[in-house]
Amino acid sequence: MSSHTKRNTDPPYTPHFDVPDHKLAGIRLFDMMHSIPNDDAADRFYAAEKENIDDTGLLEAGGFDASSQWDFFELPDDGK
Repeated sequence: MSSHTKRNTDPPYTPHFDVPDHKLAGIRLFDMMHSIPNDDAADRFYAAEKENIDDTGLLEAGGFDASSQWDFFELPDDGK
């Protein structure tokens, strides 16, 4: 093999810090996520309750003022 047919390859990168084992972290995360069953029966109850909440008091407590008017400007009609 001649010298011009050899390829120069860079050595593999080795970081100067500890690299976590992502495979092990993924396995542990997956196991934790699937270890405790989630009972979502209460979610349906509270979602149905949310539809019947009158939120005007909540909006006012948040600083909303229904009497305030926004200053909108008129846009020209398209193509005219």
